[in-house]
This record gives sequence, structure tokens and C-alpha cells, in this order.
Amino acid sequence: ENHPGYTAAQNGVLSELPGQAQAFSRASLHEREKNGELRLENEGLKTDLKKKEQELESLKGDVEKIKDEVALERLKNERHVHDEEAELERLKNERYEHDKKEAERKALEDKLADKQEHLNGALRYINEKEAERKEKEAEQKKL
Repeated sequence: ENHPGYTAAQNGVLSELPGQAQAFSRASLHEREKNGELRLENEGLKTDLKKKEQELESLKGDVEKIKDEVALERLKNERHVHDEEAELERLKNERYEHDKKEAERKALEDKLADKQEHLNGALRYINEKEAERKEKEAEQKKL
């Protein structure tokens, strides 16, 4: 759509339209461009979310590794009660970190859902405007 010949042809057609139809058509083009930008932004957010999900999976792997290490340490230190208390504190800290990462992931999902909702609203708006434009064109043809 950004090809110079296409743009020139488009401008030629637009210049032949009556003023109101011309303005509507230009507004429709602007809405399409805006829609494209929103789609790009949405794709970027999806990419970011996938990266965060990969990070989360990596962190889950790290948590499992740490849990295994904790279990091994527990076996080594069964005879030492005070070591068990320290281990419990460590597990609490790990759980806290895990919960924090999970909350971050959820926040990213919510943000993506909000962006998707915004994009859907923009698409509905564009579709409504396009339908109005077609209806006006049909009325113009009747005249």
C-alpha cells in the first residue's frame, strides 16, 4: 500500500470523489494505517510475552534444580536440626521468588489481553466505518 504508484493512483481516485466522500475515504485510509500499527504493536507484545514465558519456563527449571539441591542438602544435614531451619527459610525464599515471577507473568498476560481488547475495539470501529462508507457509496450510486 505504500508504493508510490499505488499512492498516486489512490490520490487520483480520491481527488475525483465529492468532498465528503473524499474526507471519509482519507479517514478510512488513516484508520487502516492505525489498524496496521496496532497489529504490529500486538505482535510485539505477543513476542514479549513469549520471551517472558520462556524466561518463566527457564526459571521453573531453575526452581526444580534448586528443589533437587535442597533435597540433597536435607539428606546430608538430617542430623543437624539448625540446618533444617535454615533450609526451611531458603525454601520460603524460593517460594516467594517463584510467586513473584508468576505474578509478573500474570501481569504480562493481563497487559496482552488489554492490548488485544483495544485492538479488537479498533477493528470493530474500522469495520463499522467501512460499512458506513459502503452504505454511503451505495446511496451515492442510487442518486
